[in-house]
Amino acid sequence: MIPPKPSRSTMILFWLLAFSALTLSAWEQIFNNPSPFAAAIRLIVAAVAAAAVIGLGVWLSGRTGLGISGLASAGAGEGRALASRSWFRAAMVVGVGIGGLGLLAMKTVFLSGNSAWRDAWVKEGAWPFWRRLALCYEAGVLEEILFRLVLLSLFVWAFSAFRKTDRVRPAVFWAANALAAVLFGLAHLAKPFPLAPVEMAGVLLVNGAAAAAFGYLFWKKGLASAILAHITADLVVRALGHFLV
Repeated sequence: MIPPKPSRSTMILFWLLAFSALTLSAWEQIFNNPSPFAAAIRLIVAAVAAAAVIGLGVWLSGRTGLGISGLASAGAGEGRALASRSWFRAAMVVGVGIGGLGLLAMKTVFLSGNSAWRDAWVKEGAWPFWRRLALCYEAGVLEEILFRLVLLSLFVWAFSAFRKTDRVRPAVFWAANALAAVLFGLAHLAKPFPLAPVEMAGVLLVNGAAAAAFGYLFWKKGLASAILAHITADLVVRALGHFLV
């Protein structure tokens, strides 16, 4: 099933999300730069990078049958799919659940036996609240675009070509989703302090489960649902977690 081509407004929306997240992630390098010309160049680079990544992801997802709005709702049309509330409800349920799992792991595994991680957690908790919100937004948008829209679509495309099928079969999707989840977990092992084996296993399990859930949302409900779920999960951990843990 080939999904309908995203409308211009949808493309602009996701480009704005990517551009704003890239700009936030490089805020100090851009806006604290003493040279206005250098700052303008960095903004232009962020805009071009956002357009390139979104374009690549849409091209790949369009050839896998995933689509930017999700297979389950593609038949209803892009506008009606985004207007419905199912993608929002699913995102909130998954986001709160993954966030709760992350908080549980943070309390019982990550912070209990690692003083360096605990110090970093306390330091992050002292940040202004808006900065933690911005971090949740950046990670949710950029990581979903990279790991779901681009990498997951790429893996589904490659596995489908190997199986010589143009449909997203469940076995193909879950194999691709598992690979993307492993890479997502490995990416989160990068810490400015050493990790014990049990902590490494916890990072891989929690982030791998999150990635698998976000990938399923991308498949069934669309990219917006996966992004919202990711932001919600990070908000539970980073924004609310410092009041609870």
